Amino acid sequence: MNTEALVEDCDAQLNDPQGYTQKWLADQKLPDRLPKDFDYRLASCRIEKLNGWDVPVVQFRAPEGNGFAKVYIIREDGRFDLKGLSNAQASHTTALVETGQGPFRGVTYVYVYTGGPGGLDQFLKGRNGRVDGA
Repeated sequence: MNTEALVEDCDAQLNDPQGYTQKWLADQKLPDRLPKDFDYRLASCRIEKLNGWDVPVVQFRAPEGNGFAKVYIIREDGRFDLKGLSNAQASHTTALVETGQGPFRGVTYVYVYTGGPGGLDQFLKGRNGRVDGA
C-alpha cells in the first residue's frame, strides 16, 4: 500500500472534483461526463456489484442532511437486459432511467436518489443553494 498515492489521489479530487470525476469516467472507458449538470463537489466514484457485474457509480451526497443520488452507468453491451428497465419509486427514493443519446450513446444511466426537498435538483449545479466556485 502506498499512502503517498492515496493522499495525492484525494488531493486531486478535492482540488478539481469535476476533472477528477471526468478522468475516472474516461478511465472506465465511458463518456467523460454525465448527461445532467451535477455539482461535482458532492461526488465520489466507485464500482458496485450489480447482478454479479461491476458497474461504475458516481454518488453525490446532499449538501445538508443524509440525502444522496447514485448514478449507475450501465454499458449497453448485453450484460444486462435493459429493455425491462423502468422508473421506480419507494417511500424515500426514486429511480429514473435515461438512455444515453449523442455523446452518451451506448450507455444507460440509472439515477437513484432520495426524494427530499427538490429531489434530484439538490445535486445539480446552482440548485442546492451553493454558489458556484464556493
